[in-house]
Amino acid sequence: MINVMMILFAAGSTLAAPAEVNLLTNADFEAGEGKAPVGWTKPATGEWAKGAGVDDSSAIGITGTGSNSEFWASAPVEFQPGHCYRFSFLVRGVDTASGTVISGPQFANVDVGTPSKSWQRESNVFVTPIRKEECQGVVRLGQWQMGGTAFFDNARLVPVLPVHAHFGELALGEGETLNGNVYT
Repeated sequence: MINVMMILFAAGSTLAAPAEVNLLTNADFEAGEGKAPVGWTKPATGEWAKGAGVDDSSAIGITGTGSNSEFWASAPVEFQPGHCYRFSFLVRGVDTASGTVISGPQFANVDVGTPSKSWQRESNVFVTPIRKEECQGVVRLGQWQMGGTAFFDNARLVPVLPVHAHFGELALGEGETLNGNVYT
């Protein structure tokens, strides 16, 4: 059976809903008092770093020992079953080695590797499970067995609309191509 591949695009990225409403609370990490920004739960090694974000804005950071795993958790998100979303964020590392940054909801986790010293945009498009009870929860930004500190800024979670690649009546799955009469 051929898996349907969703090719999502608009101006070089995915095609988002017209209003592109961010579903995350305080996704730029600016609002709040105390040790954590509003809408985010701080892990033991987490840091709400005012001035460590893009253009000296606020960011959240997490420090790994190289053998632990922790994450910042967003306020709960009510995902719609069987819908497509794009989760994106900026990340940079300080003295990072080994391990990986983890990101996204538990049912659509993405490991993005060890972050570089400069800010980089990471983005992931995923489809939620069909059963509602399997697609509720938090969005995570954290680390798994990473040494050093990762900082996160400007997180976005938006619904997106898929645009399927069709060749006649054939819909291609991930990694499949059709060039003339050659299918791979």
